[in-house]
Amino acid sequence: MAVDIVGPDALALAERHEPLLGALATAASESDRVGVPRASFDALAAAGLLGKPLEPPSLQRELAERLFMADGSLTFCWLQHQLPLRRLLCATTTAEAPAAEALRERWLEPVASGRALAAVAFAQLRRPGAPNPAATRLPGGWRLDGQLDWITSWDIADLVLLCVR
Repeated sequence: MAVDIVGPDALALAERHEPLLGALATAASESDRVGVPRASFDALAAAGLLGKPLEPPSLQRELAERLFMADGSLTFCWLQHQLPLRRLLCATTTAEAPAAEALRERWLEPVASGRALAAVAFAQLRRPGAPNPAATRLPGGWRLDGQLDWITSWDIADLVLLCVR
């Protein structure tokens, strides 16, 4: 028996998205060479394809597949936008995250609508030696020390989710 581990076949994206997907595919070699331009994400946002996931979930899957076919570099950044969005959707204030609701209030709507582009920065959390970067708790927040090896969309992102120890 065949099993589809990512879900059922998707609905087709609206025909109105075809010109955008074609334009992204045409620009893909340039994106690979010099980086994905912010204009590509702005176009996705204007089409309703950047922020809040499409419903039903199979349509979001179809979007991901079509973006991968068009431009892998853009899709990698598009996927990274989704993690901060989902963290904002469930953000609640705790002792470890005293500003979570304030961040949610400030950033959820812009990230969900695609007006703001989110990115992810991370360190190799399981690497040998001392953590890099490291987070130290201070009154009212955190101090971050170290150096990051990677930030997706680093030169065009409005918000970065930083994963540290």
